[in-house]
Formats: sequence, structure tokens, C-alpha cells
Amino acid sequence: MLTAPLRDIELSYSRSGSGPPVVLVHCSCVDGRVWHVHSEALAKRFEVIVPDQRYFGRDAWPDDGEKFSVASHANDLVALLKYLDLGPVSCVGWSYGAAVVITATLDAPSLFRNIVIYEPAMASHIANVSDRETALLDRQKMLAPALQLLDQKQPERAAEAFIDAINDKPGTFRSLAKHLQQRILEARRTLALLAAAPPPPTRAEHLKQLSCPATIAYGAKTRPFYRLAAQSAAESIPDDRLCEIPGARHMWPVERVEDCIEFLLASASVGSDATHKT
Repeated sequence: MLTAPLRDIELSYSRSGSGPPVVLVHCSCVDGRVWHVHSEALAKRFEVIVPDQRYFGRDAWPDDGEKFSVASHANDLVALLKYLDLGPVSCVGWSYGAAVVITATLDAPSLFRNIVIYEPAMASHIANVSDRETALLDRQKMLAPALQLLDQKQPERAAEAFIDAINDKPGTFRSLAKHLQQRILEARRTLALLAAAPPPPTRAEHLKQLSCPATIAYGAKTRPFYRLAAQSAAESIPDDRLCEIPGARHMWPVERVEDCIEFLLASASVGSDATHKT
């Protein structure tokens, strides 16, 4: 792993391949290693950068977690891209990482050539009040089992319950590859921070100002929280392509890795010609 000195921390990241730069931003309750197979495939055509977001990775925390937020992680992503001085990048974000990528793109649009978003974990941008309430209630229902287990001082069971809930499918955690299970258990310390974090600062009116092309995707079998978040983002972003992935759920990027890689190669690829609204 490499490290980048960013303000109050040194952020760990990996870098591989050569070609146009692609940045992969991981979801919650894992770290950058969740993209290992994807980055190996993409590195045959692109330069691939995969950060471990603050608190999620293997590094010691710089504080007690008080800076855990989408806004803070977006600031870190912007700072990393400026440090690397890559020019505009294609940036992929999944779940919590998708919310981070959207926020960073709004904060520093010149750093991004295009973005690829899978099921952004946020509801602050949902303009329709009824849809936003539905999404937030589903998120509350989704987090409840893991939070209850955290209260009972059972963090490993909480991490397993969290993965099953976000995928809306019991047994998901145990169906994952052993190395992914291990990554999730290592990152379980972030669950309490995730539940207590402030909502993302992004609103529908902000998304209307997003200047780079975006590909937004969600699974056909995903929870209402993620489906409404993706659909609402597509309604607001001016230059976007919305894709429903047949049969997919929230954990699609690691449940159907080859499909995800093919999707990334096509839609991140790595310019703007494949990212116009349909």
C-alpha cells in the first residue's frame, strides 16, 4: 500500500496499471480490498487507484471517529486526487462510497471526467417527500438488527446482520468468499460511526449542477432505500444514464464480480461517449 499525506492523516491507497485513471471508492463495512479482483481486471487497460477511506482501512484512527461523515470522506477524496495530480479521473462509487463520490464531484468538478454510481447510500437528495420518507424508513429498518446487536456487545454478529440486511437476503454474509467475510469483520468497528453519522449534504438542487456525465445503476431486487436513491439521483443529474441490473441486489459488485467488471469497463470506459441519458 502507498500513503498520501492529507491534512491530518496519511491515507492509504493502492495504484496499479497504466492508462486513463480510474478511482474505485468502496462501500461501508469494508475497505479498498473489496475491489481487488475488479482493480486487477481494470488495470489491464487503465491506471487504477483504490483508496482506503478514513476509519475503514487497516490504519490506526487519527481520532475517535468524530469526523466520520460523507462530507469528510469527500474532502479526503478531493485531497487525494489533488495530491496525485492525475488530471480528471473516472470515479466509481458503491453505496456509501457512491454518496462520497457524488459529494466530491460537486465540491471539485474539474477533478472528474465522469462518475459511475452503484446504489448511492443517501436519501438527502430525494426531492419527493413521500419517496424520501419511504427511503428513510427502509434505511431505519435495514440498520435495526445490526444496531441491536451492537447494543448487546456482539459486533461480529452485527456485521453479519448488517450485510444480510443491506442485501435484503438472509445468509448473504455466509455466502460471500471467506476473504470478504474477513474484510467485513475487520471493518465492523465502523458500524457505530456509520449509524451516528450526519446525513450527506447533497440535495436535489445540488445534483442539478453536476457537470460531468454520470452512469447510475441499481439492482432490480434491491431494497427501496437504494432503488429510490438511485432513481432520484438520475432525475436530478443533467447528463446521466440510469441502468437497472437484472436480478441484482446491493452486494452485486461482489456477488457477480464478472458482470460488475464488464459493466465498469463499458460504462466507466473511460470517457463520456457511453454516459448520455437514456
